[in-house]
Amino acid sequence: MYLIIPLLLIILSAGGIVYIVHRKMPYLKKLTPESHEISDNILWDFFPELMTHVNEARFKQYQKSILQELEKLIRRLRVVTLKVDHISDRLIKNLRHRHISAHLEHKALLEEKQMSAEQPLEDFNTREQKLIVEIARNPKDPELYIQLGDLYLAMHNVGEAKESFEAALALNPHDLALARKYSQLLKKTEPVA
Repeated sequence: MYLIIPLLLIILSAGGIVYIVHRKMPYLKKLTPESHEISDNILWDFFPELMTHVNEARFKQYQKSILQELEKLIRRLRVVTLKVDHISDRLIKNLRHRHISAHLEHKALLEEKQMSAEQPLEDFNTREQKLIVEIARNPKDPELYIQLGDLYLAMHNVGEAKESFEAALALNPHDLALARKYSQLLKKTEPVA
């Protein structure tokens, strides 16, 4: 089927060409022999007026200015291509950076999940109790609250982690890393509208 259709189209096209040429043959036989002659230059045959103007033009006089304008044009094209190359290079670097950072974030999430899955719940509870005892001994140490918040995040206890980070922020409001971690936690806990 797929071979028959193109073959039929070729045969029909060839038949149409033969029919058209056969109909025009009487007119072609009536032409004079001079009209059958073809010159050496095909441009003269199709564009005689244009070729006479080209032959009359004095390119030698304007050669220097033509070359100067051509040089300007080539320099401008070079600048444009360099700009396009610079833009495409920046775009490629930006895409690579995004890809690598997304890959690293994904890898860190996988490692975090693997670490939390490997540690049994008893280890979490034991560590939680130790941190609570340390906080009771030294309630003004924000680092203990941060460790407790991280532990709660590993245990997927978002509410307790939020409270621990708030307590650490109350003790040390100028800690930018803690503020960033707390804002990311808030973004995760916000209800999606």
